[in-house]
Amino acid sequence: MLVLHEGTPGRYGAESEGICATFAGYLGSAIEKERLDQETRAQTYYTSVMLQVAMATRNLSDANSLLKTSGEFILSLIGGASVALILKDAETSAFQLQAALGDGTATCNLDEPCAVADPTLLEQTLQSGKPAAMPASKCSPDIAKNLLLSPQDTILLFPLIAHERQIGLLLHSSKEAYIPLEPELILGSQRFALLEGIAQQTAVSLQNIELIQAKQAEAEISNVLLQITNLFVASKHPQETLSEVTRILSDFTNAEEIALIQFDSDHDRATLRYLATKQGGFSYGSENQIPLSQFSPGLQGLEQAGYLILPGNLLSRSGFADSQSDLDREDVNSLCFSLSVPGEVHGLLVAVEVDRPGRSQRVQLLKEASLQIASGIQNYIMQTVQHKQTLIDKELQLARQIQKTFLPESLPELPGYDLAAEWQTARQVGGDFYDVFELSPGKFGLAIADVSDKGLPASLYMTVSRTLIRAVALENESPARTLEKVNHILQLDSSDGFFVTVFYAIMELQNGKVTYCVAGHNPPYWLRPQQGELQILNKGGIALGMMDPISLKDQELNLAPGDGLVLYTDGITETFSPDGEAFGDIRFKERLDSLLGETAQGIIKGISFSLDGFRAEAALDDDYTLLVIRREQTPGRYGVLLADHNRN
Repeated sequence: MLVLHEGTPGRYGAESEGICATFAGYLGSAIEKERLDQETRAQTYYTSVMLQVAMATRNLSDANSLLKTSGEFILSLIGGASVALILKDAETSAFQLQAALGDGTATCNLDEPCAVADPTLLEQTLQSGKPAAMPASKCSPDIAKNLLLSPQDTILLFPLIAHERQIGLLLHSSKEAYIPLEPELILGSQRFALLEGIAQQTAVSLQNIELIQAKQAEAEISNVLLQITNLFVASKHPQETLSEVTRILSDFTNAEEIALIQFDSDHDRATLRYLATKQGGFSYGSENQIPLSQFSPGLQGLEQAGYLILPGNLLSRSGFADSQSDLDREDVNSLCFSLSVPGEVHGLLVAVEVDRPGRSQRVQLLKEASLQIASGIQNYIMQTVQHKQTLIDKELQLARQIQKTFLPESLPELPGYDLAAEWQTARQVGGDFYDVFELSPGKFGLAIADVSDKGLPASLYMTVSRTLIRAVALENESPARTLEKVNHILQLDSSDGFFVTVFYAIMELQNGKVTYCVAGHNPPYWLRPQQGELQILNKGGIALGMMDPISLKDQELNLAPGDGLVLYTDGITETFSPDGEAFGDIRFKERLDSLLGETAQGIIKGISFSLDGFRAEAALDDDYTLLVIRREQTPGRYGVLLADHNRN
């Protein structure tokens, strides 16, 4: 406001008022321009800092490195005594002081992450989603001790939230005495905005680190399962195999104790057979027994749930192992997995561990390992108590059930695409497999493969191959590089005489682009109804598992609306009639040509109908698999479906 004062009444007339009003307008414009200039400079500075933080943290692979980088920015630009990362475990909801950085005034001696005993204020701040200020006297003693805080120090907590995922908190401390004000008033608007922005970028970087670590964990789990599979395949002595499996699981999970307990319902016995401890202790063949009827009630619901998490040390509580004082704590749990196959329970896999992050990966490994252990035990039992033919039948039935778990239970819904599959084995198990899995939003992997030979050995090799393809595919965007790496791993410990032919492709849903590689497999057919033609794709390189190294090549095509791909194994063309005549490539191509405009399921049914009629009552001579994908013809529909898919 512009104010002029004159003691003489009536001194200012209309002309003076007009001049003053104009001058006031000029002053207002100048003041507003200065304010906007200041805001622009502040915003430019903020944007520059955020860009530097994003660039500096984009390639970091662990939380400690991330805090060191972000913390140096914070202490340099904002000041303070220390910065720390407090992360929340999504599975246990426990908080852990993960990393800390001091500026010299306070040296943070954080040798390893530590649990936060009293996380009430942390949880409240994280749930509110808003920064909070408090004196150091109110924070957890664990935090105050590790950060060398004095009671009057000022603590600022910034929630770390990315895509609605509550990751944890960024802590900032200073030696300035705490004043009960809002964080923005304590820091000032500019420093507050910078710290809040760095916290947001840190949350995004932490989420990216979690994704990277999850992929690494999945690859490691696949490797452990591969080792276990090889042990069961190669060994003829169950005691040696199970003892080695127990050691492997103990090393990988870092559990305090890993045990295999055998159940004998006929004699009401539960016997501890194998026990491995974190300190390297190991025992097997133990006759330590308790009544099964006494042990079983605590495991109600195990069969339905697949696994149970029981508080405390189940082994010492049941009398299987000596009670250890360091495992008699509230943060100790027992992960229990049933060693069972349909119709029979052989025992229990128990992992006694202390609460810590990453439980979901450990549960995934132990759950799949328990299936393999149960399968192995079942095979060993059958070898000793049944006739050879009965043994073979039960082995194959068990193996088929296991094999089905490695095939998609149901095909995923691909927006804008029609997908169907058919899997038939000449015996109860086979070496064919197919897979459709998401690599990233809008990108899916498609695989079909055929292991040499048939039966149980082929199914085991198929299990290993499928696990490796899926694990390695998550690390590579090139189908050729993926299959080359899988081939290398198979060659490291391959069984003589086994190899696998593979077709693997990466499909981009939005534009229909397909990048693929053929490794000794039958090239798929490209359905192009708009052109009225059926085109077979180019042949590829050598099958996997035959030699190392190999060189494979990526190829590309684009599925236009209405186009499709028919992936198949040679069991289709090598189906024989009762007279011994093969169905052959010509009949197969002619039948596909007649089904050019059909849906994916229509093509599957049409081919299956022709094969059944051709072989009449004759049994299948080879496994066969069909996987058909078609891009929908309706213009514009794909974009809407993909948008809905991404929102979901």
